[in-house]
Amino acid sequence: MKKRKLLLFPLALSLALTIGCSSGEGGGEEIKVPTTPLESWQSFTLVRPDSAGDATVQAAVDLKKSIAQITGSELTLTTDWVKRGEEPPAGTAEILVGATNRPESDIDLAYLDYTVAYTGGRVVINGGSGSAVASAAAWFAENCLSEGQISVPAEPYTYIADYPLREATLAGTPLSEYVVVYDITDSSQVTMAGEMALWLAERTGTYNEPSSKDADHAIRFNSSEENSMMDVSVTLSDGDILLNVSPSGAPISSAISLFYERVEAVGGSSVDTLGEPVSAAGENYLMATAEDIAAWRKLTDERIAAIKSTPNMEIPAKATVYYVSPNGSDTNNGKSPETPWKTLDKVNTIPTSTNANIYVCFERGGVWRGQIQAKAGVTYTAYGEGDKPVLLGSPENGADASKWSKTDAEGIWKYATKFDLDVGVVVFNEGEAHGIKAILRTVDGVQTNSTRKVPFNDYHDLEIDLEFYVQDGYVYLVSEENPGERFDSIEFSLRQNGFAVKGNGVTVDNFVIKYVASHGVGAGTVKNLTVQNCEFYWIGGGIQYIRDGNTVRYGNGVEIYGGCDNYNVLDCYFYQIYDAAITHQYSLTDEQIEKGADGPLYDMKNVTYRGNVTEYCNYSIEYFLGKVPEENPSRMENVLIEDNYMWYAGMGLCEQRPDGGSGAHIKGWHHTNRATGFVIKDNLMIDSEAHLLHIFSNRLNPDGSDSMPSMENNIYAGRLGGSLGYFGQSQSEQVLYNLSAEEYLDGKSSGEKFYFIDIEKTPTE
Repeated sequence: MKKRKLLLFPLALSLALTIGCSSGEGGGEEIKVPTTPLESWQSFTLVRPDSAGDATVQAAVDLKKSIAQITGSELTLTTDWVKRGEEPPAGTAEILVGATNRPESDIDLAYLDYTVAYTGGRVVINGGSGSAVASAAAWFAENCLSEGQISVPAEPYTYIADYPLREATLAGTPLSEYVVVYDITDSSQVTMAGEMALWLAERTGTYNEPSSKDADHAIRFNSSEENSMMDVSVTLSDGDILLNVSPSGAPISSAISLFYERVEAVGGSSVDTLGEPVSAAGENYLMATAEDIAAWRKLTDERIAAIKSTPNMEIPAKATVYYVSPNGSDTNNGKSPETPWKTLDKVNTIPTSTNANIYVCFERGGVWRGQIQAKAGVTYTAYGEGDKPVLLGSPENGADASKWSKTDAEGIWKYATKFDLDVGVVVFNEGEAHGIKAILRTVDGVQTNSTRKVPFNDYHDLEIDLEFYVQDGYVYLVSEENPGERFDSIEFSLRQNGFAVKGNGVTVDNFVIKYVASHGVGAGTVKNLTVQNCEFYWIGGGIQYIRDGNTVRYGNGVEIYGGCDNYNVLDCYFYQIYDAAITHQYSLTDEQIEKGADGPLYDMKNVTYRGNVTEYCNYSIEYFLGKVPEENPSRMENVLIEDNYMWYAGMGLCEQRPDGGSGAHIKGWHHTNRATGFVIKDNLMIDSEAHLLHIFSNRLNPDGSDSMPSMENNIYAGRLGGSLGYFGQSQSEQVLYNLSAEEYLDGKSSGEKFYFIDIEKTPTE
């Protein structure tokens, strides 16, 4: 099947078209537009809508900068807000950018159309969409700004785009009237619906907001038993367009591609059928055998065993060394295995500097509860023999029947300890079972348990076995009997980092980190951080923030949030992580975005993730550098993701996430993600409840090269008919690929191997 791309109009293309047309169709010959000087232009104010999309806001900001750079004078930028009951001011000297509440902005424009005019004492710059407003502002800057002067078109200038499907009619209904309807519980459908709405708007001239509710004329994603395994079809039924796939076959993206292809073939015609089903199966896939899966599992299990048995590191002769043992004492000097310290409180008092060469060695077989505040220049590692030292974020074992009491609700128990920090996960019998946390969210004015999507007020509304809720610091849990009698161990993960990295030059080596509700190892902007030979279990789930009634939860196995240089995660095992096993990430704030080129740099340089194993993590590896303005040079540089074994993304602990369907082994989101020297090679990625990849960038490098990673010799094994995922340098190029896509990665790969696996043959937890 031919791949279809979701085409948008980049700003440069918009400029090329608009300069050449006035009050006509797109693509005409260049026409000189007469302009007249704008009198007293220095007294004008730039005005944008108080409520506007990102594209319109950015267009207004960019125009303000252009006016300052070209004319030499700055104008004030404000919003159109007025007090309740007041009318917008009349006759004021304003340059209106976008659909403001001024009457002059009230113009009916199709999606890509725009106008620039001077009327009623105001300059009007408006378009049928945010991207059209950006094109209008760019046209104004190109044609109406000069040194020391702003001019305006002598007559209103209007650009009218060419909409090839404006007249298309399907089953008697104009294509422009169809609304894409999605299942709000499926995040992939939400994303695809938004992309389809843009695709339709650019071809019909009408943008219809996708909806989770019914519509008179809908485009629906449809699972159809009538489709054979890998067949897709597009049908017209009772005024709706159905994109059909088999429940266990081809991904819905294949039906979307077929829809684009068939509708483009219709052109401006009227049709009552969109053709016969086609096969979505390509030529470049293999069916994984039981022997294949067994061989991959054997390699993985051998590596996990090797990680669990890594030896003690060698310590330089001139280093300062402290020892910590459960049998020690904080009154000891800590400078020998015979005089060790005992507690984390003592460890956290170590004074350090960026030039420190300090090693803190924890005795193997020991267990500590709490947090280690990792200081600059300190290496935290193991000594002795036996199992790795264990760091538990859980403050106590709750398997004590005397600490659980019945509540006034049948089958609901209250734990006696009041926790100062939020409890993210409750883990029973070392992971034999785990609790399902009730998380609050306001939906249409109703307080809801967003985990199960049912109305919820307090612990009385808990229903299913091992569901829990944290209320006023106390844990309320559903259990058929006293939990302290039912289980041998009950651990409460608290919202804090296991290792809270406080400076540069930190190494964490040979630890087991469990039951932490934020991050196993967490850092901000940092240099020279290495995490190696460690094991991470049951990480995340604590509440990060509540915004607009929506609750977001932590956390990651190892995270840097900010810039970094020489950041390494090597030979570690990650099991049951609520969010990402490994990540480097940052998204600029609105204040930083406003500063543009003068804003801070958040370079992410010399990053290596190698030799790790991840299982049951929502994202095996996540990265993003978001909201970076074009003129800000922040970038990722020399990132290597190599030789990692990744299994079961989006499964296990993270299945209770309210945004189910977002799991991926490598997750780059839809961020700017400018990058050079980014390589992903020799990895094994097996099974995901959503996609295997979500890799994206919309920033080119200064030399014009793209920011996408090269993909080399990776093995992908996804569900039969499932999605490989997203891969694209820009929104216009990003496509949801099925596993058999012949045009996979647009030549950005070599030696890749793709397999389908029978989902019934893979375990889940």
